[in-house]
Amino acid sequence: MADDAGADGDDEEWRFSVDEVGDDTGDADERDDGESWGVTVGDEDDDGPTVAFGDGEPRGESNGNAETNGNVAGTVTPDIPVESDTPELESAVFVAAGALLILLVFASIVTPLTPQTIGAITLAVAAVTGAVYAIYVRF
Repeated sequence: MADDAGADGDDEEWRFSVDEVGDDTGDADERDDGESWGVTVGDEDDDGPTVAFGDGEPRGESNGNAETNGNVAGTVTPDIPVESDTPELESAVFVAAGALLILLVFASIVTPLTPQTIGAITLAVAAVTGAVYAIYVRF
C-alpha cells in the first residue's frame, strides 16, 4: 500500500518545497486588470433580483443563454412561479422517521429506552405526523 511506493528499488522520498515556486513579483497594492471578477446582486426596476458580473451589465434571460453569459447554474430566477403544493405521503413518512430517530436518541440520553418508552414516542410521532399531514392535505 503506502509502504509499497518505493518497492521497485526507488528509495527516493517525495518532498515538496516552496523554494521551487519562486518569488512573488506582484505588488500588494496592485489591482486586477479589470473589474471582471466582481459580482453584485441588487434590485433593479423589475420585480426580481438582478445579478451583475463585473462590468455592471445585468445578465439574465434577455441578454442571451447560459452559454454566453457564463451562468453555469442556470437562471437566477425560476421560469415559472413557485407555488405551494400539498405534501406527499412519502415525504411525511420520511420526516416522521427522522423525527422519531432524533427523539429516540434524545430520549436515550435522558432515560433508559424500554419498550414502553419507544412505543409511546412512536405513537406520539405518528399521531402528530398524521394530524399535521391531514391538516395540510385538507387545507
